[in-house]
Amino acid sequence: MDQAPEKRGDPRYRFGQFDFEATTGRLWRNGLVVRLQGQPGQVLAMLLAADGQVVSREQLQKTLWPDDSYGDFDTGLNTAIKKLRQALDDSAQNPRFVETLPRMGYRFLAPVTRVELAQHAQPYLTPVVESGEAPAEVRLEAGASGQAPAEPGPAALAARTDAHGPDLASSGLSAPPAEFAAGPSKWLRLVAAIAVVVILAAGVAAGRRWVFPARMAGPGPLRLAIALPPDQEVVANLRGRTIALSPDGAEVYYVASVSGTYQIFRRKLTGTDSELIPGTDGATALALSRNGSRLLFHRDGQAWLVDLDGFQARKVAPPDDSWVAQPYFAFGEDGAMFVSGTANSAQVAGERAEPGAGPEPPAQGIYFSADGSQWVLEMPSVVSYELRGGEYQFPLQVLPDGKLLWAAAWAPRERAIYLRDRRTGSNRLLAEPAMNGHITPDGILLHYWQGELRATRLNGGSPGEPTWTIAKDVLVASWGLAQASASDNGNLVYLEAPPLANAQLLWVDEAGRESAIPAPARPYSLLDVSRDGKRLLVGLSESYITRSIWSYHLSNGEWIRLLDDATEPPAAVWSPGGAYAIVNSYSGGLRFPNIMAVLADGRSPLQRIAPSPYGQFPLSWSSANAPLAFVRSEVKETSVDVGLLYPQLEDGHSAPNESEPEPGVAWKQRMLEWPSEQRHPAISPDGKLLAFTQGYAGAREIQVCMLPDCTERVTVPQSQQGHAPLWDETGKVLFFRLGDGVYAARVRTLAADRPVFHAPARLFAGNYLQPNFWNREMLYDSTSRRFLMARRLKPAEPVRQIHVVLNWESLLAESPSKTAGRK
Repeated sequence: MDQAPEKRGDPRYRFGQFDFEATTGRLWRNGLVVRLQGQPGQVLAMLLAADGQVVSREQLQKTLWPDDSYGDFDTGLNTAIKKLRQALDDSAQNPRFVETLPRMGYRFLAPVTRVELAQHAQPYLTPVVESGEAPAEVRLEAGASGQAPAEPGPAALAARTDAHGPDLASSGLSAPPAEFAAGPSKWLRLVAAIAVVVILAAGVAAGRRWVFPARMAGPGPLRLAIALPPDQEVVANLRGRTIALSPDGAEVYYVASVSGTYQIFRRKLTGTDSELIPGTDGATALALSRNGSRLLFHRDGQAWLVDLDGFQARKVAPPDDSWVAQPYFAFGEDGAMFVSGTANSAQVAGERAEPGAGPEPPAQGIYFSADGSQWVLEMPSVVSYELRGGEYQFPLQVLPDGKLLWAAAWAPRERAIYLRDRRTGSNRLLAEPAMNGHITPDGILLHYWQGELRATRLNGGSPGEPTWTIAKDVLVASWGLAQASASDNGNLVYLEAPPLANAQLLWVDEAGRESAIPAPARPYSLLDVSRDGKRLLVGLSESYITRSIWSYHLSNGEWIRLLDDATEPPAAVWSPGGAYAIVNSYSGGLRFPNIMAVLADGRSPLQRIAPSPYGQFPLSWSSANAPLAFVRSEVKETSVDVGLLYPQLEDGHSAPNESEPEPGVAWKQRMLEWPSEQRHPAISPDGKLLAFTQGYAGAREIQVCMLPDCTERVTVPQSQQGHAPLWDETGKVLFFRLGDGVYAARVRTLAADRPVFHAPARLFAGNYLQPNFWNREMLYDSTSRRFLMARRLKPAEPVRQIHVVLNWESLLAESPSKTAGRK
């Protein structure tokens, strides 16, 4: 294994991310050895020694090919320059390092620093500690044994302040554990342990081998947390992966928000400064090339490529803004790019598989491009639409042999990781259910599921047992892909999900006057209020992966758990008489949540009342003779539609207003499949009018139609960008949300079976929970003429740390039971 030179005093050149030793011809990029043969290395040495001056072809010939004929020299020099550019990831058309001057020679362009090795005697990953102080902004989460220390008390904090001085305590940076507070010697020994881990890991990376005969020896895993600058927040709710670790495990790249602007930064794991990557304003997802020289990022529905030496960003996706549907990227060994995208078949080269019966969805799949100029549909849907519905595909990693690691998603709990042989087109299932994914040189599959990063050894190319838990409470992007990244040498970074924000339930009258509801503050979602105004249905997020639905009695404070396995977000409505609740649930092993009924005491089994192959979310049921309104999510161009369910009696007639249908009666379903998307349906108390949000992500408005036909829709005036409508007890006033305000639009008349509205007026405004993808987060109690709202007690905590695990693969030497409790 090639190592850095140890003889002090030998000269070394540094340029960009490279180090070059002229006497030995060895080249390093970010500490990793780059293969450079003899003559290309000699050419580089001459160019660097020329200090920016032109080196003529004649000089190169006299020095390197003195005995060759001109023809042999010409071929040899051209070959050497080509190999040198390949080693430097340089281009003859757009040179960053080696410039060709026709009929003259070559010149080295980049700034060069000549340094002595003594300045680099410490490995660049090793924390350098002076006077016993800890590396700035690096917090130790575990002792040398890998066990997490207990939370320090006031005495321990005081001891740390005394031992390390006021600067460390006042800087906001976490100090070493209490057991190192007595003096610097133990802390230095800990730093030495870190150095051992890093040196061993860097040595493995330098070998660049993909299959190792055995795992490296060394100390167990070491967990650190890097604190970001005070003005930066890691964005927790973006689509796409926002963190990437360099192949050598030395630098981390991440998307952060600074004063509301998304940007990409990089930072050494042991450094103190974060460096802004120019040209990345607005970036929301990223991927790093295999050699660490280029960054692919997502901005405004497009893929952009930036060179990390010259910082020149260029668009590499087709001009259609909707093309990059899901911002997930991966690089191949040769710099090729893979993108998760959606496009019409005419937009890209290649063919896609037949989707089967029904309307053809856009070509969703993984697209490939060698240079960003032309994109080819690399992989159509692998599983038929008839079997599992629409398939979303996400590139994860390209192995050195060209195989593509990718993930597929069909339903919330149907996610899998595959390994694709691009030569044969075959796909091998590696893990299900699972998302994310990284295969280490040791043949370990790192993947994510249910809040955990997990690891499984691949035996003969197939996953083996058991599975180890590497980290818990890991933050995820959309589609369940973890905000985590691993290097080839045993280092790992990830973002931890922040604590859930509690909300206070409130009464708010039409004038905006508030009064608290005597319920403890929890991470609530408001679902429905009973017609008598006595009971609430609320969703409760018990963790990022565990949700439940509860009934809360507003008079006596009684809580009844109705459903454990609720969806995200949960959805539920009371039956008109309040005898039972209509919920959506996966009960029975469903792929998508279906509409079910549960009695109000919470003790009855769920009864499925509306079988559907797609997800259903109940949102309004005003009276027994009115339909139950819900929304259904489906894989098609208009992905969310309003549906109506009519309860039927044995004689086939609708139930009368004074009668409440039992959960077991038959139901008749009707879907209102209009263009665009419809959400938040609300049926008036008399069952005559249906209001809903037309559109969602972009332009939206409130529309109303007459039941039962709903053939003609009326737009509520001045409701643009409004959503989440609700009726008052008379059915003559329609409330809706617009920004932070609540508005009321009064029905003036019903002319020719069409409602005519007055212009809406704002009732009040406040910092309340905003409507989400499905729910309004606002209820109206007709008995007291008050609204039920929820307000977060404090803003959600920002993510200001990047968690690091050095030598994480050593956890696989322990039993899975020991790793299960680790964070």
